[in-house]
Amino acid sequence: MPPRSSGGMNKYVLPVSVFGTVLGAAALLKNHVTGGRCPSKATIRGKTVIVTGANTGIGKETARELAKRGEGK
Repeated sequence: MPPRSSGGMNKYVLPVSVFGTVLGAAALLKNHVTGGRCPSKATIRGKTVIVTGANTGIGKETARELAKRGEGK
């Protein structure tokens, strides 16, 4: 059996783990900060849209997005 190293861990394990953790955290943070986008190009022209709870949270963002797309006329 070969002799054990004094550290017990390959010298690259910690730096690679830290790099992977930082990279993953940066990707999640970027996603959180920029917010999700709806890829749908569906139109609702000529229809009535009622958004409940449009003063906070998801309802507010839905109302903003619809207004931005010109559906709030």
